[in-house]
Amino acid sequence: MTPVEVSVGSLAGCVAYFVGGYCVRHHIPCDGFTVKAEWAYAERPHRVGRVVLRINLPGTLPPEHREKILRVAHGCTVHQSIVVSPEVGIELADITS
Repeated sequence: MTPVEVSVGSLAGCVAYFVGGYCVRHHIPCDGFTVKAEWAYAERPHRVGRVVLRINLPGTLPPEHREKILRVAHGCTVHQSIVVSPEVGIELADITS
């Protein structure tokens, strides 16, 4: 996998982790559920420009949980780290011995 694929996969995995936890806490069947990611590049600067995550839960989801599950998904740590940009420093290590 490329670093970009790992990054998008990390986002999908984080959403799956949070949604799975919600389902377990609220006794919503989720065995075999998936989160599928579709993404595309954007330019200037070259980056991931669009990501769409599709949460596929088995069976019928009780209507009162639909909006709550979406809020939980949006609240995942990786998603929040993209939406609220972190400060990123890049340094070149001094290789003196």
